[in-house]
Amino acid sequence: MQGAQQADMQRDTAALNARTAENQAIDLENANVREKADARMIASHQLSNQRAIAAAKGISLDSDSSLSLFDTTSLQSQFQDERLDYNSNQKTKSLNQSADFSRYEGNARAQNSRIGAANSIISGAGTVAANWYKATE
Repeated sequence: MQGAQQADMQRDTAALNARTAENQAIDLENANVREKADARMIASHQLSNQRAIAAAKGISLDSDSSLSLFDTTSLQSQFQDERLDYNSNQKTKSLNQSADFSRYEGNARAQNSRIGAANSIISGAGTVAANWYKATE
């Protein structure tokens, strides 16, 4: 009975560890959304400032140099979004794999504990049977 309880406890502990890793992955995804929104706001503010400065200096906002500057700023913003997504996805993937491994490990340990308990019972039964056999000879 103790082996079964130990097996259940190991499986439950692994499941808790898995849920913790999954929650960390969700938190990471949510943080990525906030970080991307902040980065887009900063880029938008930077683009607005560039346009205001260009207009204040009398530079045409649709000139090649202005458009090139604005395009570069937009491209940098898109690159940062992609980088944030990539980093978040890699970390999230790792946490989810860790959760899967925790569940697998917990189930394997639980199964090993149950097998160990069954072996103990079988061994004990074998010993009882051998002693009974010796006693009846």
